Amino acid sequence: LLEILSVDKRAGSALFIASLLAGAGILVMQLASGYAADIVMNEIRIDRFSEIGRLIILSCGAILGVYSLSTEAGHKYWILIASSLLGGMIILDSAGFISLFMGIEILSLPGFALMVLNSGTTKASEGSIKYLLLSSVATALVLFGLSLVYGSTGNLNISSFTAAVATGGVQNLAASVMILSGFFLKASVFPFHGWAPDAYSSARLPVTAFLASIVKAAVVLGLVRILGNAVLNPEAVTVIALLSMLSMFYGNITAIHQTAFKKMLAYSS
Repeated sequence: LLEILSVDKRAGSALFIASLLAGAGILVMQLASGYAADIVMNEIRIDRFSEIGRLIILSCGAILGVYSLSTEAGHKYWILIASSLLGGMIILDSAGFISLFMGIEILSLPGFALMVLNSGTTKASEGSIKYLLLSSVATALVLFGLSLVYGSTGNLNISSFTAAVATGGVQNLAASVMILSGFFLKASVFPFHGWAPDAYSSARLPVTAFLASIVKAAVVLGLVRILGNAVLNPEAVTVIALLSMLSMFYGNITAIHQTAFKKMLAYSS
């Protein structure tokens, strides 16, 4: 609407930052009052975890917004960033896999457009296509895992899934592996990180910062939402801990040898 009315570009940035500050203020009040509610039974739940997580996402968005004031960001840029932030907040409020999946896609899809927005380069298009293809693979893995979850539990509640995982079984194990692989691919956890350096280096710096902070934070917090109350066996804990350590060590050691700042950011994050 702002673009149709030919409103000054600064109006979009002001509206964006004002909205984030207002949202952060509401979250602080909710935290102070201990507010919690089931907005949609077994799908959307507001609790202390979601409030803290959304406050983190909004804070990262506000910092990115302030930094982007120095760039020639148009109205499309702000609406894409806002849409992605909405997806991240849906992830954090999710109590079921339907809302969680929708949140992940709303979080990810604007990233493809942001990478090519006002870039006009072939390199940006190539990076965006790599991000799109690998994100599509991650989406397929998550959907396949969710189909196994539904076959095992008869519903798509996260709590039912974590209870089923505790009982064991090949189907539950396969569902866990696929869902976690999809999330690890979205977050570029080792060894699912191969797409990140090229994708990050092809984007403009504010977009690279967005991908490395907001998108990854939302995905990791989504994993915490799933696994936070799960009873994991020692083998699963070992695998997750090993991947975490490998991601940190391999990423940072590889980042040392990079000469391009964006690739260094891709590996180190």
